[in-house]
Amino acid sequence: MRNQFSQDLHDEIGASLSGINLLSQMAAEKLSGKKHEEAAEYLLKVKNYSQDVIEKLSDMVWIFNPNNDSIQKLIQRLKSFAVSLALLKDIKIHFVTDEESEIINLSIRQRKAIYLVSKEALNNIFKYAECNNIYYTLNARGSKWQLQIKDDGKGFLLQENTLGNGLKNMKARADEIGATFTIQSQTGSGTIIILEL
Repeated sequence: MRNQFSQDLHDEIGASLSGINLLSQMAAEKLSGKKHEEAAEYLLKVKNYSQDVIEKLSDMVWIFNPNNDSIQKLIQRLKSFAVSLALLKDIKIHFVTDEESEIINLSIRQRKAIYLVSKEALNNIFKYAECNNIYYTLNARGSKWQLQIKDDGKGFLLQENTLGNGLKNMKARADEIGATFTIQSQTGSGTIIILEL
């Protein structure tokens, strides 16, 4: 557990903190050279990196808290993240779980994978999908569960994916817990992401 937590801190927080340190040094150099506009640009980047670190750290503290090991708590956390962004984009977001799934307790690794895949997928939808609706469904099937995140947006061709590392990150999260990760999309028909264990 300690090894996992320290590795996650390094992976999720370390790079951002290094970026903040470098940008701060560059801003300081620009200020000493009286280049205030260039310094302001670097400081804006420091602000953005800092907000990212705060968000990631908050997520990690939540993930590793054993009081948050239920599907119900996971959905509540995702709703608090997604609903305000959906309102800004004028997107309707529909969360659906069944009674059986709401009482499942998740391991820390499962909670981490589901949460981070969900957040990555929702972020990608808000940035790229141009959709009207998002359907977030998490159902239990005995000891198994299935997560499905669907949008009715513009879709994309998988072989021409332009979402950067987002899909690779989601696949890696699924692999960490031995889950299957599939994505279905085509131009004009929206996207479906499925995580299943």
